[in-house]
Amino acid sequence: MLKTILNFLKNLLTKKKEAAKEGKAVIENTLKQDLVLLVEELNRDEGRVLRLYDDATGKEIKKGDTLKGYPSIGTGRNLQAKGISENVAEIMLYEDIIQAVDNLNKHLPWWVELDNVRQRALINMCFNMGIFGLLKFKNTLAAIQDERWDDAHDGIMNSLYARQVGGRAVRVAEMIQMGSAYDDGPR
Repeated sequence: MLKTILNFLKNLLTKKKEAAKEGKAVIENTLKQDLVLLVEELNRDEGRVLRLYDDATGKEIKKGDTLKGYPSIGTGRNLQAKGISENVAEIMLYEDIIQAVDNLNKHLPWWVELDNVRQRALINMCFNMGIFGLLKFKNTLAAIQDERWDDAHDGIMNSLYARQVGGRAVRVAEMIQMGSAYDDGPR
């Protein structure tokens, strides 16, 4: 499964690079500027912050903060005015999936022996609550490792996680129990 994700991401990034090359040529021809220098100048002048920050203060935004400016990220990206593109959202999603897979490999190396459906269910849980949240499911994870699918299902459904995420937990628990994709009807 990891190879499939990585191949998909590689193909996606290749397409993005091709589009970026075309965009670069347009920008260079239109603006008559060296794109590399422009990027360096913007990074210098705007700064590059990889967490959500207040553009007026430059400080990272924490829960409960009052903003003086606009929520921004990266190199001066005003999220309130611009948001993010579908392409950026997709790249972020794939980066997060890869991180979840890496964390599962590191902390639960036995997970690679599961079938693809159960692997997807664990990735889903790890994606949602992070690896350390998932690792709190000690009995459920032991049941999955021992292929006690009904116990694993019940462990998920009797958790705070299930009360918080509702239908998502039902789908994940049934994927673990049945080893088949959850079908909730037409999308």
